[in-house]
Amino acid sequence: MPLLLAGSGTYNTPYNLDFIHDSYVKSLVLIKFDYFRNKLPVFLENFNSQLSKLSFYKLEVQVMRDLGNVVSWLEKANRSMFNHFHIKAVLYIIEN
Repeated sequence: MPLLLAGSGTYNTPYNLDFIHDSYVKSLVLIKFDYFRNKLPVFLENFNSQLSKLSFYKLEVQVMRDLGNVVSWLEKANRSMFNHFHIKAVLYIIEN
């Protein structure tokens, strides 16, 4: 299930997953309501904090470090939350 990231792509607001107003993202809880009800909002808030650090206007070393942090956060979430239900979170970033 692909989820689109919002944000203006600027240095201050690069990427954001709008899980508060987006009904599509809210529906992820319905996969296993008892399990995801409390865990998914915390994961998405922390994921947004990782995404807020990611900006391609920084130096290459900083970009690679921030991108590595985002990917490692997703891998931890896959191992601890999503793999149990045969779900995998994958991040695709397309920068124009």
